[in-house]
Amino acid sequence: MKKLTPPGVLIRNSWKIFARKENFIFLVKVYLPVGLLSLIALAPAYLPFLDEFLDSSFGGIVMAIFNLLFVATAIFVNLSRIIAVIEVLDDSHPQVKDIYREAITKYWKFLLLTAVVYLIFALSLVLLIAPFVFALTWFTFSKFILVEKGIGIKM
Repeated sequence: MKKLTPPGVLIRNSWKIFARKENFIFLVKVYLPVGLLSLIALAPAYLPFLDEFLDSSFGGIVMAIFNLLFVATAIFVNLSRIIAVIEVLDDSHPQVKDIYREAITKYWKFLLLTAVVYLIFALSLVLLIAPFVFALTWFTFSKFILVEKGIGIKM
């Protein structure tokens, strides 16, 4: 029986991979869209005229559209992150546009899988803590399997 690698060794090895300057900069570029949208989301707190506009009748619609855009972008960047980490671990040197291009081809399946997994998590949490822990353990790595092996929800 093969022994599992201790967590300290895994953390140390991960730190070596992601502390390299080129890997760190590459992953920051992959996460940039979510960072920009987060800054835009903070804008009403610091710009009073924007806060007044969002309190008006159009503000609710604008915020709803922005929140949908934010969630869609966050899911896209999460998918891109998984692809980017796999590429970094394979020691290849892709461009961010290549990562995004691959993410676009897998986006709709990934979006559906994300929705189904979160629905399962929510339902299992409502039932009891034990089903939630079971569902969390069972479905946590489904996104990685979809990206790496292409296995997922049939559309």
